[in-house]
Amino acid sequence: MRRYRKGLALFLAAALVLGQSGLSAAQPSEKNLQTEGESKEEGGNKSSSEKESKEEGGSRPSSEEESKEEEGGSRPSSEKESKEEDGNRPSSEEESKEEEGGSRPSSEEESKEEDGSRPSSEEESKEEDGSRPSSEEESKEEDGSRPSLEAETLPQEEDLPWIEFQPLAMSSYSFEEKPDLQELFLQFPTRLKAVDEEGTALSIPVYEWECEEDYERTELAEYLFYPEIDRKKWEFEEEALPSILVSLEEAEKEMELVGYGAGLKVTVTADAGVLPAGTKLRVLPVKQEARLEELRSSIEESESETGDSRKVEELIVLDLTLWKDGEEIQPDTKKGEIHVSFERMDRSASGTLENAAVYHAGDGENSSNLEKEDAVAGEDYVSCSVEHFSEFAVVLLGDRFVGNGPYLVKNGGTVRDRLYETMHEALTASRENGTATIQLQRDAQEKRDVEINKSVTIDLNGHTLSGSLTIVPHPHENPGVAIVGGSGEDGNVIDGTLKVNGGGILTMDSCKMNGPITMDGDKLTMTDCSVTYAGNGDSAIQVNSASELNLTDTSVTYEGAKTTGGAVCISGAGSIAMEGCTIQNLSSAGIYFRKDLDVITIGNCRIEGCQIEAGGQNMEAIWIDTLSAGNQITIENSKVSAPNGYAVSTGWKLDKDATITLGGGNTFDGRIRVTGNTDPAYRYRFLVTGGQFNYDKPDVFVNGNKVGGQAELKNRLSLTGGEFKADVNDFVGSGYECVQNPSGGEYPYAVVPSTGSGPVFTLGASGKTYYESLAAAIAANGGETIYLGEEVTLGNENLSGITLQCASGGALLYGGTLEEFLAKGAKTEVIAITCAGERFDNITSEGGKLQGGSGFTADNYSRYTALLDSGYLFRPDDHYRICQESEVQAKIGSLGYFYFGNAVDAALANDTAGSRVKDEVVLLKPVTQTALIDSDYGSLTIDLNGNTLTGNVSGCGVLIEASHVDVTLKNGSVHGKNFGVVTNGAQTDVTLTVEGVDVSSDETAYYLPADGTAAITGGSASGKTGIEVRAGRVTVTDTQISGNGSFSEAPNDNGATTWGVGVAVVQHTTKHPIQVTLKNCQVNGTENALRQRDLQGNRLDNVSLSVEGGTYLAAGGQAVYSENGLGFIKAGIFSSEPDPAYLAENCEVTERDGKYWVREKAVSGGLQDGKAELSVPESVLPQPEVPQELPAEQHQEYHEQFETAKDSVKDMAQNTAVVGNAASVDNLAAAAAANGIVDTSIKAQISLSQELKEAEFETIVEKDEAGAVTGVQVLPKTLVFEVTASSVELNEAGQPIWGSEKPLDLSQAAMGGRKTRFYFRLPVPASVTAAYANVQHEGDPLVQYRIQGSGIGKYITVSAWHLSQFTVTFTNERMETSGSDSGGSSRGDSFRNPYAGIWKRDEIGWWFVKSDGTYPVNCWHQCIWNGELHWYHFNAHGYLDAGWFTDTDGQIYFLHDLHDNRFGFMYKGWNWVNGKCYYFSEKAMENGIKEGALLRNTVTPDGYTVDGTGAWTVNGIVQTR
Repeated sequence: MRRYRKGLALFLAAALVLGQSGLSAAQPSEKNLQTEGESKEEGGNKSSSEKESKEEGGSRPSSEEESKEEEGGSRPSSEKESKEEDGNRPSSEEESKEEEGGSRPSSEEESKEEDGSRPSSEEESKEEDGSRPSSEEESKEEDGSRPSLEAETLPQEEDLPWIEFQPLAMSSYSFEEKPDLQELFLQFPTRLKAVDEEGTALSIPVYEWECEEDYERTELAEYLFYPEIDRKKWEFEEEALPSILVSLEEAEKEMELVGYGAGLKVTVTADAGVLPAGTKLRVLPVKQEARLEELRSSIEESESETGDSRKVEELIVLDLTLWKDGEEIQPDTKKGEIHVSFERMDRSASGTLENAAVYHAGDGENSSNLEKEDAVAGEDYVSCSVEHFSEFAVVLLGDRFVGNGPYLVKNGGTVRDRLYETMHEALTASRENGTATIQLQRDAQEKRDVEINKSVTIDLNGHTLSGSLTIVPHPHENPGVAIVGGSGEDGNVIDGTLKVNGGGILTMDSCKMNGPITMDGDKLTMTDCSVTYAGNGDSAIQVNSASELNLTDTSVTYEGAKTTGGAVCISGAGSIAMEGCTIQNLSSAGIYFRKDLDVITIGNCRIEGCQIEAGGQNMEAIWIDTLSAGNQITIENSKVSAPNGYAVSTGWKLDKDATITLGGGNTFDGRIRVTGNTDPAYRYRFLVTGGQFNYDKPDVFVNGNKVGGQAELKNRLSLTGGEFKADVNDFVGSGYECVQNPSGGEYPYAVVPSTGSGPVFTLGASGKTYYESLAAAIAANGGETIYLGEEVTLGNENLSGITLQCASGGALLYGGTLEEFLAKGAKTEVIAITCAGERFDNITSEGGKLQGGSGFTADNYSRYTALLDSGYLFRPDDHYRICQESEVQAKIGSLGYFYFGNAVDAALANDTAGSRVKDEVVLLKPVTQTALIDSDYGSLTIDLNGNTLTGNVSGCGVLIEASHVDVTLKNGSVHGKNFGVVTNGAQTDVTLTVEGVDVSSDETAYYLPADGTAAITGGSASGKTGIEVRAGRVTVTDTQISGNGSFSEAPNDNGATTWGVGVAVVQHTTKHPIQVTLKNCQVNGTENALRQRDLQGNRLDNVSLSVEGGTYLAAGGQAVYSENGLGFIKAGIFSSEPDPAYLAENCEVTERDGKYWVREKAVSGGLQDGKAELSVPESVLPQPEVPQELPAEQHQEYHEQFETAKDSVKDMAQNTAVVGNAASVDNLAAAAAANGIVDTSIKAQISLSQELKEAEFETIVEKDEAGAVTGVQVLPKTLVFEVTASSVELNEAGQPIWGSEKPLDLSQAAMGGRKTRFYFRLPVPASVTAAYANVQHEGDPLVQYRIQGSGIGKYITVSAWHLSQFTVTFTNERMETSGSDSGGSSRGDSFRNPYAGIWKRDEIGWWFVKSDGTYPVNCWHQCIWNGELHWYHFNAHGYLDAGWFTDTDGQIYFLHDLHDNRFGFMYKGWNWVNGKCYYFSEKAMENGIKEGALLRNTVTPDGYTVDGTGAWTVNGIVQTR
């Protein structure tokens, strides 16, 4: 497939040289201005169409298919349009600006050639964008033909620089599934790296990648791709041209291999990818005795090193290898795991594999090393995971231990471990040095007491040891016994008793004790253990004497009858530490510090992070009977609970130098009993420094024996901290007070330090601080609340950032108004204040707004409504107290009413015949009350506010029993048992307006017998009958109406007449006129959707109907029935065909899908552009995401910015520059008509609907020079709109015909026939600060538009030829190739640059693709290159002309013919060409000379003479250089 082989290049180069010899070298004349200096690469006519090369991605149209364009080249007709690569314009990144096949040099690299210099600097002229020649002046070249194709495209070989390619970053790709060709190309490079002979790095553009096979029509394992590059520019070794190999491989699968050897079945299981397909397993038994003996010895030595001295009884060695294509391989365990399983084939063979081990020889140089695998074994198999394959040894070992029994004695060293029947035997066999371990191999039971007199470790090993164990003294040492649990979670139990005597030491770890522990030894340490005892009178742990008692993460539970001790009973211990323990006694004390012969010595005791609970009436969680001098008990971070007794209780005989401290982090359930004694020797210290106390009575601290009463209680107690549910001020220490808890919560009191004196104070982390004056408190304030303890006068103090609260007896006096006080910025919490002589109580405020308070009246509340905070109201039915909205059912303005009915009455009370005020009653919650309007001339609006009103008077939701009333009902639901909304037939002049309300009833939803006007819009009406009208003018619009009852009807002069219809029209005996209009309603009925009868026999003609769109369905009878109505159906859809007499004039009925459609008849006429509609669903708007780098203090600013941005997007729906604006759509109807989308013979309007589908916000964190955050902005960044079109037919009056609207397909496929452009506006959020919007549209390039309008009326005007999604991104960065500042546009700054497009080059030459996908042919066209706008001429094949060019009108031009990044542009002004200087008109002249045309036989505008060839002359002599 390689093209342009070297030989071919030589041949064509020779042809080129021969072809050049016949070119004319004459000077330019009127018919031929070709010169010897003209470029031989480009500059003449292109070759014929059969020599044209293919475009990138598809063939360019042949010359006969291309059409001439007007004004820059009108696009060819649809069947002749050319398609670019794959039918789409490449994005700007993909477009290469090439010169002779490569990148065109940047403007800095352009050289000004000597030929192009002007005569002198003074004579230089400025180019300007003059108008292009008119179409009739365009022509093909004559006599000045350009060189042939060979001359243009194939330079001589010696001129080509030699290059060498660099390797590709990826030269091969592998896929499990064959990718799409376009997806594949996206992964290939678009440029090749190379170096020239001087070592300069080059980047060679790739036009396309070609495959040697038909990629899309074949299914091969491999495909080879070669790059297509510009072969005219470089010379290289063909074999060195990089290529890409694409391989298709089947997805790797799990693999299982099976082999057999030495009576074993070997199964290898590998995850996908670990082994290549086709792998084979080879199993070879190892039979060499020397090798087997070597392995046997190594295995026994390895087992011995782990303390197991068993011998190998059976050894099977297999050499396992893996092979692929005749070569041994190893698994790739990076891709997964591989397992080997060995299974006995002969199930009758002696010995199972249940206790087998697997050893594995190392690979390579480590083959002599053996590793024991972590194997899983069953009766007949053993398996393991491996990393490599070599020799595997399956080993059966002999019995592990010598002897029988449950006790294994491990003495260390290489001595064979033995099993013993009894603990006594095991102890006897244990060494004396404390290194021995007795490990249970199974559950064991000792039938006699066991005495332990040596140091030993007892490992329960997951089993249970039953019996009594006693640690006794030894003549030479204090025995230290450690009892530890094993790996089993269900075992590790000692079931019996444990005693420690003499100097014995007991350490227990991770085990369970079912029975008591008695300590008369040295040390007891328990970690992660549990002790449970259900005895009768004893403690679970009894410590009579010990130097240390340490319990950590241990639970102790006493479940027996009431004990004289506690769950833990301590009579003596040098030091006690309990941490993280749970101690529970269901019948008596949790922990009991018990005196023994009136003496108790415990040293220091610390209880940390424990839960201690006592059950029974008047029991103690912690009972401290007696303490000796120096004894200390400290409790911290613990929960101590005795709900029916005492959390902590003390005896009467505690030494005065003993201390009990209840510290921080504790929670106490139950009272604290501190027993008194008048003897000073026993006045111990009971300190409370923190914690929370849940007892909520005043006697939280009580004198146990009442000796000395409160005085002795105070002698011992000292409170310096803690939170309480009762006032404990009687027991606080010096310098402390019990105050209202500054932290609030469930503990209203707290003990805090107290300093200073005065009428005001603060409560904070440092306690309670008094101040002499309010000013002093404000000056020293650190953010704490300032409490007023007395009546205090406020002057000019600044209260900003201050919180004020009144303590008992406190109040504030202020000379200004309440508004002036709030303006000072203080936050108040239930204060009493007198302002300018007005007294207010319980004032609560924040941010200058009232949130609570009383003292307001009917006379003065209105002066303070502006001061109410959002969500707060005055309660007129509670002395105008300020309340939250949640307290009341309804409100009128700033007044809240506990009952909804009271609010309705208050609204009606304002109205008289001479003066009516239409108050709005807002329902704040669902209520069961009837809205009763019974006052003539009443006027009110009831805003249901999304709530439901359920009637409780006469079964009516809303009952109007008055005349001359004006009632509006909106936004919610109404239900009544008999009627939802009902008027009284005896009343007149009733105006009822209903907006967006769902009305329902068990009978009739709306019953309207009163004379007047009713307008119902939106919502629904459902009942046995939806609406019954008996008098008045009723208009119902966009409402769903349902009459689902069984059909019946009967005359009635006091109530409903008809059931089972959607809308019933039956004139009342009052004989008032009736006029019913139904617009776009959805009406359903059992018998009829609409039924009109004269049941009362009035025989009057004052009843009229009008049906103007909607759907009317009946289950049983006719959709519409009227006893005497004519011509009232103008539009609608009906379940049965309406009587022709019902049809209005100029209407017709058609059947569609079993329904009957009535609509106006279509009229002839033209199409017209409509307007735009916009919807912004809340669901597509983004959620806030606070940037991590934003400090917490600016989070509020972020959220405010986010909401502003969000609101601005939602507000686009009210953008009047777009929505409903006639200027928002232009040329849409013409575009649709051009493509046959609509019937042009019918009068119709084409409109657009825009729906926001996605929205993305940008967060900008503002920082100063030091990097500190100073602010944040949140702005809409990207919006995605789905834009669709629809048509609606118009009647003679130009109004839309109901039922004629239908969607239009204006997709790329539907509109591709004639790409007629139309224009429409897209809204821009008001918060957008950018100047431009970049718009990406399916099948179109990225285009930039300037944002127009201001505020909520911002928009862009988009140009398109089809519809889909439009992605709009806002930016301040201006694009060079779009926008409209480069040239004029009748539509201002809103449209694409008319000069924008893409330059392309192939083997033949340069061509230009315009923004709409077409390219200019046989015409002049203005194009932009490197930011400059010039005229260019394109030939009949669409390629760029160059050199001398004569247009059809005879005027001569020169088009730049040098490849210096300016190729092809039209000369203007003075220019040197082939050694002579010529002047080309800089603008169109009055004598017909056009811009860029050569002046001949004349004097130039700047005074120089040119001859008949246009050359500059002086005294008749042509000037050269």
